[in-house]
Amino acid sequence: MASKTLPPAEWHPYVARLSETIRGKQVRIEVVGPALGVQVLVRSSSILGITYEPKRNTLEILLDGLDHLIEKPKAISVQEDDGVLFALEIVDRDDQHQILTLVASAPV
Repeated sequence: MASKTLPPAEWHPYVARLSETIRGKQVRIEVVGPALGVQVLVRSSSILGITYEPKRNTLEILLDGLDHLIEKPKAISVQEDDGVLFALEIVDRDDQHQILTLVASAPV
């Protein structure tokens, strides 16, 4: 599994493409920071979309029943396996790591 940090110029186009490919999938969101430790914001929820607004420097994650806004992100990293996203990590303005992980569906 490869991990890479995206340059800020790539944030908007990457997030726009990502929003289309992960819509409807189940995700988990954790917030990790020195003062917080590890906090699970969402255990599993269907993602409706994700957007990055360069002018306002905000990243918005739209979930079923929740709108999660990250203002002034400092860094965005992705973990991919053969071009398929496994996790997205956003470092926010307070140096907290907001980690969105795709949740594998249980077999039926």
